[in-house]
Amino acid sequence: EYILNYPNTEVRASFLTHLLMEFSNSQDNDEIMISRLVNTLENKDLDEFFERIKEVFSNIPAIIFMANKEAYYHTIIYLILTLIGVRIAAEVHTNKGRIDAVVETNERIYVFEFKMANSKQAIKQIETKKYYEKYLTSKKEILLVGVSFDIEERNIKEWIVKHEQ
Repeated sequence: EYILNYPNTEVRASFLTHLLMEFSNSQDNDEIMISRLVNTLENKDLDEFFERIKEVFSNIPAIIFMANKEAYYHTIIYLILTLIGVRIAAEVHTNKGRIDAVVETNERIYVFEFKMANSKQAIKQIETKKYYEKYLTSKKEILLVGVSFDIEERNIKEWIVKHEQ
């Protein structure tokens, strides 16, 4: 039995950067693309963030796509954010359920819920189960993000962003 790992941080960063670039098909160099994606979250520009994520999805070959599985889409987003160094936690337990993903930046916390059906359902679940309550003492801005996926397009369909009230 062997355990494979990166020999150092530089090799890990290089591998992950080039992997992301292969799936993004971007004309930017890898550092610029990663920086732009991270900055979209730092600057609360979720429209640009999701457009860039959609670009990655559009480059995944159809033969390996699992179009009707919410977990597949969730995993791709988780991997992208992990690869670029964003603080993300998946399947975060609360007293009322499980949050699909939580992304934390220096100034805000994003509470993500993913659905195959529609984004309104995702937002409703976050609000009904009060997933944001876990973060109220953080003093950071809390944003609720509902994301839906389109089975036929094999991509993100829509997203809704709301401030925690």
